[in-house]
Amino acid sequence: MIRKVLRKIKSVFNTAESHYYTGDFSSFDDALKHCKGYAAEEVFKKTCETALKVQRGDFVFERDSVGFTKAHYSFAAVAALQNIATKNNNELELTDFGGSLGSSYFQHKIFFSSLKKLQWKVVELPNIIDFGKANLQDDYLFFYHTIAEAEAQQKSTVLFSSSTLQYVPNPFEWMDEFIKRDYPYILLDRIAFVKRDTHQVTVQYTHEMIYEASYPAWFFNEQLFVQYFLERGYKVHFDFPSYCDVPMSIDKKYSVHWKGFFLEKN
Repeated sequence: MIRKVLRKIKSVFNTAESHYYTGDFSSFDDALKHCKGYAAEEVFKKTCETALKVQRGDFVFERDSVGFTKAHYSFAAVAALQNIATKNNNELELTDFGGSLGSSYFQHKIFFSSLKKLQWKVVELPNIIDFGKANLQDDYLFFYHTIAEAEAQQKSTVLFSSSTLQYVPNPFEWMDEFIKRDYPYILLDRIAFVKRDTHQVTVQYTHEMIYEASYPAWFFNEQLFVQYFLERGYKVHFDFPSYCDVPMSIDKKYSVHWKGFFLEKN
């Protein structure tokens, strides 16, 4: 029975059935008024339990509280990180903004086992960081409450973020923070874009098989998003479709897609 439920969850996870988006709101706060929210404590508990199972080897990785037994890789992101390590004496110091309980670290760590040095520093919400520090932190994976704390002893070579900017109220303020830190490289993955001439704030509804929830979600205009970094001294090494990209639209009106970008400071 449990296996059957897990198969059902995974069958909807990477399809348009896993979630949908609606609305065109004036602001994140405006969208928030139309959300039912979700049982945050319940989702947090489930995420923690799944992360511990990943650590034990029961799952290969975890995403959004769901455990996976089959590997899924963002090969373009791996290539970018390996390129950075090659240029830095086979060492990789990375700050993972919004990295949950090390989801991307556990998902991709197999590719970095030969590095001379690896520091994967997750910056997240306080409850996530406290649990990560107590239960998951090791010689390579670290947890910090703020970017400033993560950078206090040694500045990271790369700022990494996957599927986070679209879920914060003030994404451009965080992008300003990335720029201010003057990272040599910025690697963004699973960023949500909409095919229209402006950014759009929607409400995302998640399938109850994952967890029943609704919350605000940004979709960026790709040209404006990239231009932001170009105007602030970065160049695009390459962009790439995200491994979890599936054909979707907002209210059957605006097409959406997910992409990643490998950026380098000029």
